[in-house]
Amino acid sequence: MRITQCLVEKMRDDGVIREDEYRIYLYGMELLEIKLLAVLLAVGISILFQTTLFLFVLLLFLVPIRKYAGGIHASSEGKCLLFTELILLAAELMWKYSLWPDFLQHLSVGLGLVAIIMLSPAESKRRRLTKQKRHRFRNLSIGLGVFEAVCYYIAFTFEGEIIGSAVSLTMLIMAILLFLTLPEKTKKLHENITK
Repeated sequence: MRITQCLVEKMRDDGVIREDEYRIYLYGMELLEIKLLAVLLAVGISILFQTTLFLFVLLLFLVPIRKYAGGIHASSEGKCLLFTELILLAAELMWKYSLWPDFLQHLSVGLGLVAIIMLSPAESKRRRLTKQKRHRFRNLSIGLGVFEAVCYYIAFTFEGEIIGSAVSLTMLIMAILLFLTLPEKTKKLHENITK
């Protein structure tokens, strides 16, 4: 993070930003740096394992549903980067070495769809939604979940291995991330009942 700090300090010293904006710009630049690092790591690993096309298809399906359905989030940006890279690496290795048989793919799509319908959008301490946004995100999550399930079954029918595997792994990832929010939801429900 030293590079971003030097860059933001230079911007402040040159009068590009005010002193009271320093922390905001530093935070934003650190987030940008982490996102850039995540992309470079993911692409680098996919090139190493020759799974670049699969990675892009996986992200094409994962990013939108993750944005709206939510799920558990890491406590820091660094941990988020680490967990994201590990999840992507696991998915790439499962696809590359055919560790993802059809019955697990079917099961994952069904489980993911159930999790999305029951638990989305998942909120966290870092992601609070208004009632209106929650309703909109829920509809978008369910719509995307159904769309992805349909894409999976079309790909499966026409032997679209990359798309089928990417969608089924996306649904598995989302099911896990959403089910991990259950303790927090249970705690909130308990607090509401005991009030």
